[in-house]
Amino acid sequence: MRRLCPTGLLCGLTAVLAACSGPSSGPPAATQLYVDPANGLDGNPGSQARPFKTIRAALGAASTGTVKTVVLVAGTYDGASGETWSYTVPDGVTLKANSSGVLLAGLQGKSALTLAGHAALNYLTLRGFDVAVQAAGGTPTLTGVTLQENKVGLKFSGSAQATLTDLTVTGAASFSPGDTLGTLLLADTAQATLNNAALHDTFPSYVSDQAKVSLVGGSASGLGSAVFRLRGSARLTCQDFSAKDMSSSQTALELSEASSADLNKCSYALKDGAGSATFAFVSGSSQLTATEVSVYGDLDLELRDPTTHADVTGGFLGRINSSGLLTINGSRLNQLIIGGGAATVTAAIINNSGGVALYLGGGHLKLRSSTVTATTPSGTTEGILVSNTTGIVAPDLGTAADPGGNTLSGSDGPGLEVDAPVQVSAVGNTWTPGIQGADASGQYGSTLIAGPTGNRTKDFNYYLVSGSSVRF
Repeated sequence: MRRLCPTGLLCGLTAVLAACSGPSSGPPAATQLYVDPANGLDGNPGSQARPFKTIRAALGAASTGTVKTVVLVAGTYDGASGETWSYTVPDGVTLKANSSGVLLAGLQGKSALTLAGHAALNYLTLRGFDVAVQAAGGTPTLTGVTLQENKVGLKFSGSAQATLTDLTVTGAASFSPGDTLGTLLLADTAQATLNNAALHDTFPSYVSDQAKVSLVGGSASGLGSAVFRLRGSARLTCQDFSAKDMSSSQTALELSEASSADLNKCSYALKDGAGSATFAFVSGSSQLTATEVSVYGDLDLELRDPTTHADVTGGFLGRINSSGLLTINGSRLNQLIIGGGAATVTAAIINNSGGVALYLGGGHLKLRSSTVTATTPSGTTEGILVSNTTGIVAPDLGTAADPGGNTLSGSDGPGLEVDAPVQVSAVGNTWTPGIQGADASGQYGSTLIAGPTGNRTKDFNYYLVSGSSVRF
């Protein structure tokens, strides 16, 4: 028997409500898409069971706004698999590998990926692109990414703030004259933080304008891998980063214009200890701060201009050649060459086994609580040599009000040779005891000695030419 509603009104209302509610909603929109270059089809929905074939199709679908992750199945993604490149990874989307063996291979003249907003790349390898990864804004992140043989590995500009963790960059791409090349290109106000990066046999990095790069841990080796060139007001900070196997005649760090670098517990070493190179070349009004930095091999720190600054604390810096404004505190050196500007040296150890330990050829020197020795196995070498050149301001090795507290000696030669017509203030220092008037503890009483006097032998603490003098 048919069941009837108690009233026609109630039955009608029920029917209306049922009609308004419509059919039940379908499954939620996908938040994760899959790509398989060997078994996928771009006509598929991009599910794990029915993946896309190309990254192009997946990123197109991801632009709808609901997709958070695009997963790449192991394989090679290149022109043969249907990729055309120069893609944009949308804001908030992560492009990642589901396992090892995911390679994105480039096409001639193509860039690979532009990251928008907070886009991310995880555990991918990109090879052979003109530009592998770039962003002009946002906060892109890269984790476990490997870049191989790209003309430009990373390019960040605008206001981009990139974070890269466990990045590996290897190999230098073949190129033609005029090509833009670089492991990392930073410009405008962009910032990049590289955590535990490994750079090997690749191009230098260039940082300009007001851009900033931070190296935290990690290493560089071979070719131009350790080279960072800064200009404008760019800034580099480096913590616990090591550069090894540097090539002879290479310059690891170049600061020009008004750029700056802050190095903390970083190290630099020549390959097999052979040849010579420049650890840092600083010019213009640039500034270098080096704290507990160590160099191994014949590596120089060079300050080119009178407005160039360097503050060195602790560590071992090899040879410093300065015409700028230099402060050294508690560091060990092979040699210090001052060609201009001003240098304040405190609690340093300067020990040269191959020549003069401290050479003053211009500018001003203030030396306190330091040990300056030449230990050349053969031949006569001075501890400190004040050269007969113009522009030397009276060297300050200690005054009555502020005694030097230095220990000065040569190698079969005097601890101090003055070849310029200047007066050296050298109050309160320790010399070789018992020679040239020094007492048994190597001290001199208060006196002024005028040249010419002394000789270039081990029997003398000082050698003065005519017109020069030393105040003890």
